[in-house]
Amino acid sequence: MKTLKIAVGFVLIAALAVSCIPEQQSMGDAGSTLVKYTPGDQFSLLAMDALATPQTFTLFEVRRDIPNSTALGKTTTVDLLLDANSAMINAYNAKHKTDFILMPSSLYTTSPAVSGGKVTFTFNAGEFAKDLYITIPKASNFDFSKKYMIAYKITVSGEGTFSENVSDTVYRQVMAKNRFDGKYEVTGTLVDLAVGTITGNYPMSVNLVTTGENQVRFEEPAAAPWGSVIFHSIMSAGAMSVYGSFGLIINFDASNKVVSVVNYYGQPASNTRSAEIDPSGINKWDPAKKVVNIKYFMKQPSSVPTAPNIRTTFDETWTYKGSR
Repeated sequence: MKTLKIAVGFVLIAALAVSCIPEQQSMGDAGSTLVKYTPGDQFSLLAMDALATPQTFTLFEVRRDIPNSTALGKTTTVDLLLDANSAMINAYNAKHKTDFILMPSSLYTTSPAVSGGKVTFTFNAGEFAKDLYITIPKASNFDFSKKYMIAYKITVSGEGTFSENVSDTVYRQVMAKNRFDGKYEVTGTLVDLAVGTITGNYPMSVNLVTTGENQVRFEEPAAAPWGSVIFHSIMSAGAMSVYGSFGLIINFDASNKVVSVVNYYGQPASNTRSAEIDPSGINKWDPAKKVVNIKYFMKQPSSVPTAPNIRTTFDETWTYKGSR
C-alpha cells in the first residue's frame, strides 16, 4: 500500500510539472518571422574581371526566417528602394570619409529589375530566400579612377519584420578587378630583429584582392583561424602564428612599380606597427611573368624604440598562380 502511494505521488508530480509548462514554449508556435540579407555586412565589395563579355553575380540574398508552420503559409513583401539620387551614398561618404559615387545604370542591370524606383521580392507560402542578381555587360567600360556604389533601403510588409541585427540600408561597391588581382605563392625570407625565434612561414598561398585601380589587399586564407585573412603568417618557435594587427595594402603606379605599402590596421596600428617599402628592393610587378618582387619593413617603435624602428624585414617573391 505504501508502494502504491509513492507511485501515485510521482504521477501527480509529473502531471503538475507538465501543466506548468507555458503553452507558448511548445515547438512550432514561438517567435516571429525575421527578414535579413546575406552577406550580412552593411558594406561589401564585389570585384569582377575587367572583361568585355557579360558577367552575372549575386549582389546579396534576402532571407526570411520562419518560426512556425502558420507563418510559412503567409506572404512577406520586401522592397529594396534604390538610391537613385545618391542621398544614401552621400550620407555614407560623409560618415566614413569616402568618395564613392552612384554607379551609372548604363553599366549594369539587376534581376529582378528596378520598377518604380525599387526592386520587390514577394515571398509566397513555402519560400525562404531570393537573390538579387547583377549583370555587368562590359566591365572593361568601367572607369578605374571612380569608386562605384549601389545602395538600397529595405522595408518589409506583410508577415514578419526586419531583423534588428543588420542595417536596413545596404551598400555594395562594384569594381572590376585590376591587373594584379589573383592567387599567388609567396616565397622569400623574413628576419625579426626583436624576436629571434620568429621566422618565415614560406611558401605561403595568398590572394591579392582589388581595392582600387592600382591597389590590392594582401589576404592569407591560411590565417583565418586568427579571425581574419588580413595578416602575415609567421613561424614562432616552430609553430604557425601571425603578426597581430599587421596586414598589407599595396599601392602600384601606372608602370607597375610598388610605390608604397601601408598597414591595413592603421599606419600605425594601435600596437605601433606600420608598413614601409624597403627602397633597396626591385619592388615591381612583372606583367609578362605576373610576378611581384618586393622588399618591405614592419616598423614597431614599442618593440624597437631606436629609429628607424624596424622590427622585421621581408624580402619576397609573389608568383601568380591563377584567378581567385
